[in-house]
Amino acid sequence: MPELPEVESIRQSLIPLIQGKEISALEVLHPDVFENPFNYNLRAAKIERLSRSGKYLQIHLSNGCFLLIHLRMTGKLLYHEELEEIKAHTHLRFTLKDADGKNSYLDYNDVRRFGRVGLYRDKSEVILPGFRALGPDALAADFSSDYLYAQAKRYPKRPIKALLLDQTIVAGLGNIYCDEALFRAGIHPKRASGRISKARIEALFAEIKPLLLESIGLKGTSFSDYVDGLGKKGSFIEKLKVYGKKGEPCPNCGRPLLAEQIAGRTTVFCPRCQR
Repeated sequence: MPELPEVESIRQSLIPLIQGKEISALEVLHPDVFENPFNYNLRAAKIERLSRSGKYLQIHLSNGCFLLIHLRMTGKLLYHEELEEIKAHTHLRFTLKDADGKNSYLDYNDVRRFGRVGLYRDKSEVILPGFRALGPDALAADFSSDYLYAQAKRYPKRPIKALLLDQTIVAGLGNIYCDEALFRAGIHPKRASGRISKARIEALFAEIKPLLLESIGLKGTSFSDYVDGLGKKGSFIEKLKVYGKKGEPCPNCGRPLLAEQIAGRTTVFCPRCQR
């Protein structure tokens, strides 16, 4: 957490606020959070565009560098129009200047300090190995039902939940949206990938992209930490059918939802609707 819809919601919220502005200063309060192995200079670089790869946010700069941000569990990017006192757990502050010389501020806040912000010129420089090994983005054209079926056949013994969580196979899916997509497709999360028919894989694929887009439309899922760039929570939590609902009645059949550990993650499912 946050997953693809949450990172995309942050990206969309920040575009009109920071794109085109110049980074005039960076205050690093906790150096372990900021990675700049080649000591590239940020000063006077303009923010040209924001992109996303899976759960990673990229801020592309006019000096040829890009900021790579991995929020991990509790990271936040919070925009402020006016100068505010630095809050607890804020590790970086970017001072931004617009064309009229007015300053605004972008803070990186992270309670658990698992996330990272890096400054690089090329993907090969990135320290985070997970970024270099990313599979196709879950909303990209190269993530298709044929591709997903081929991966299921490539790793036939892996539970389908574990396959979907693997960021080298598909980037952006996490615990929330894997549970929800598998429930909507009627597939048990422990089912071996190689034992799922092509038709069932196609049914699963048909649920994934609409599910993600629906969540993005509601600004993502907020439980305790996730907010967008303006500090606003998402409302997709109201649409969740199984995630986090162990013991509650299945919305389809009424049977109590079960939970098991799969690929190290608590997985909620219906034993009747997902055989």
